[in-house]
Amino acid sequence: MINIVEDLSGPQFGPNDPLKRLKRVVIFISLLLLLISFTQVAYCTDDTNANEPCANSLLIFIIGWLGGCLGASVTWLANPLLILTYFLLTTKPKYAFITGVLSFAIALSFLFFRDIMVDEAGHFAKITGYGTGYWLWLCSALAAAIGSGVVYFMTKSMSK
Repeated sequence: MINIVEDLSGPQFGPNDPLKRLKRVVIFISLLLLLISFTQVAYCTDDTNANEPCANSLLIFIIGWLGGCLGASVTWLANPLLILTYFLLTTKPKYAFITGVLSFAIALSFLFFRDIMVDEAGHFAKITGYGTGYWLWLCSALAAAIGSGVVYFMTKSMSK
């Protein structure tokens, strides 16, 4: 059985560094949740002009930035922060923790919006429900935030 306290007590870590493994596990879990979310519905609206009133998560991930900073579209900014968290986690755990928490907070804020832009003309529709894709995306950001926080505080405690 691995004793993490003993394994992390030395000033230098070997190739089987448990902290390195933890970083990989955090990224893997968060990224897996994100990728699974792409196969699900993100949210549904009461848009009567649409062929499909529910939004595909992958499509939202790819073109969500086109909504700019209008209303609920601003929550798309959680995506680049989440991806930045993955990169920062390997080298700068403190900044990874900050971007992870910001990503989660922005993703969570989607729940506070009542309507969202549904087309290029700028029409809005009422959000009628949140799909599995939204919840998985939120869990992905939460996993990144918590995981990077654990890595940051473990790194900080080892440097004392």
